[in-house]
Amino acid sequence: MSNPSQYSKSTIFMHWLFAAVLVGGFVMGKVLSSIDISTGKLLVYVIHGGLGCAIAILVLVRIFLLLRSPRPKPDPSWSTPVRILAKSIHILLYIMPLVLFVSGVGISLQTGLPYLVTSGMWQSWPDLLSVPPAQGHRLVVRLLLGAIALHLAGALYHHFYLKDGLINRMNIDARATHKI
Repeated sequence: MSNPSQYSKSTIFMHWLFAAVLVGGFVMGKVLSSIDISTGKLLVYVIHGGLGCAIAILVLVRIFLLLRSPRPKPDPSWSTPVRILAKSIHILLYIMPLVLFVSGVGISLQTGLPYLVTSGMWQSWPDLLSVPPAQGHRLVVRLLLGAIALHLAGALYHHFYLKDGLINRMNIDARATHKI
């Protein structure tokens, strides 16, 4: 199977799991930045950090699966700029979550938050935005949201305008109706 018409089941599953965990991480980050210091904020911090770790692991697993499994080739009718844009967006969708993980760890370590949490002194919550990794974290979140928007726009463009079935490559249900 040198040029399958779809991604493997495990790659499809990881794609959608990654998307769900990424949304959860973003939502928890927004909640974390808007909630007052409380046990609730502590819980949101732990959940956000846990989701950040899960995102980093999922990215690495996805990269492993993509390198291990054959993948569909781009449509030969795509122009070179379109191929470059699609490839660039996908690369960013792998790199930026890893950068967010590293910057999130940096924020936590530079503010001493893990120590405050584990020592029970979380009431002296530090200003998380006061450390250098925080500016990078916020910027990369915005860039990642932009890359996700372009990814979704591309998928919707292919599905509703071109009607070329491209979206089916990442749909488990489509396996029943498409030959591989």
